[in-house]
Amino acid sequence: MKKDSLFRFVSERAFQSWQIPVAQARQVTISEYKISGSIGFRDGTLIQSIADGKMYLVSDSKKRWITDPDSLEYIGVKGSQALIVSDSEINSHQDGEDL
Repeated sequence: MKKDSLFRFVSERAFQSWQIPVAQARQVTISEYKISGSIGFRDGTLIQSIADGKMYLVSDSKKRWITDPDSLEYIGVKGSQALIVSDSEINSHQDGEDL
């Protein structure tokens, strides 16, 4: 019997950004599926690198570097809302245009 593919979240923080309900599954059931890729942060999530402090907004599944603090006010978020994340989590998203 052919099984569909699954996608894995890049981290628990990325999973939590989606705010989706969790269903319990038996390990033997999901072990039959192939992992086809990964899922990063939900669009609209503000993330900040723990390594260099750069802040990004995830939009269209891309990371958009916030180069101007006035951009935060324009998009209606506060820097304190940013999730502190690792470089590997940030790099799971392709670059988008800077804000």
